[in-house]
Amino acid sequence: ERPKHIKKAAFLSLGGSARGRSPQERRKLASRLFVVVSSSLSTVFGRGSSSSRLFSLSFSTMGSIRKVPKEKLYVSEPPPEYFGNGPNERNDAAWNNGNWLKSRFHFAFAEYADGPGSFGVLRVMNDDLVQPKRGFGTHPHRDMEIVTYVVEGALTHKDSRGNEETLGRGSIQYMSAGRGIQHSEDNPGSVPLRFIQTWIVPRSRGLTPNYGSYDGAEYDLA
Repeated sequence: ERPKHIKKAAFLSLGGSARGRSPQERRKLASRLFVVVSSSLSTVFGRGSSSSRLFSLSFSTMGSIRKVPKEKLYVSEPPPEYFGNGPNERNDAAWNNGNWLKSRFHFAFAEYADGPGSFGVLRVMNDDLVQPKRGFGTHPHRDMEIVTYVVEGALTHKDSRGNEETLGRGSIQYMSAGRGIQHSEDNPGSVPLRFIQTWIVPRSRGLTPNYGSYDGAEYDLA
């Protein structure tokens, strides 16, 4: 049974509830989102974990956060074959980008080495745009806490521990890679998928892999 406070997380969808609101209202929504995610991570990973401490720190410093325009972020568009995809579509009206993936990096990652390496235990924060019927083929992770927030579209997750599900807009997914896990992430839908993914360095290595999620589609957000 999911804790009741997690049920309100989807209301704070980046693509929905913030639209048309004043800057003051957006800051309040962002503060509530940090509380919800921090509480969720504490429930999943335990209070005092690296994941929950990171979000508690972020919440406590909300007043000093500086917005970085998306134009300042590094943009990565790897060839489709790198992740097991076929050629890019050329005449599909559903596609809103020429390449199957457009990823904005907040930190040094993959081919990008000029940015900061991390922020405390926050190692990765990528803003990914994945086109329909494309995705990241099966690949490994270890010793990393991975939290994903679905902004638009649908994300299908499959992993080597038998977990498989599709999550829609407003959903939160978490995976503790621990001593090793393989998974894939795909966009099974007919519209582009956008999600924010963060990687958090755990306090201990070699943990037992774990997976869980909050499905934003389960609750009435009106």
